[in-house]
Amino acid sequence: MSPVAGFLLGAHLLVGGAVAGTVWRHEVVRAGDLARVQAAADRDHADAERLRGETQAVRALRDGMRTRDPYAVELLARDRLGAVRPGEIPAPAQRGAAVDSARSR
Repeated sequence: MSPVAGFLLGAHLLVGGAVAGTVWRHEVVRAGDLARVQAAADRDHADAERLRGETQAVRALRDGMRTRDPYAVELLARDRLGAVRPGEIPAPAQRGAAVDSARSR
């Protein structure tokens, strides 16, 4: 093999290795980006499901209040006013948290 051919072969191998390394690095970075995007999408999906449930509960409470459903009225009184029945021991909870969080949205 002539010195020029050896030089060209070495140069091609060097450039080919650099290109392969760059492509590999790009794929690793892209895989990390894809994993981050997938995790964000999973969080967004979970948040959307949680919000659907909260919306359904608030709508049920609203409908119950509109029709003066005794269960809904009692639930709201217990939540907002900390009402308890005679002989009941109230649970240590944040009073008004469920209804207030629904109102703030």
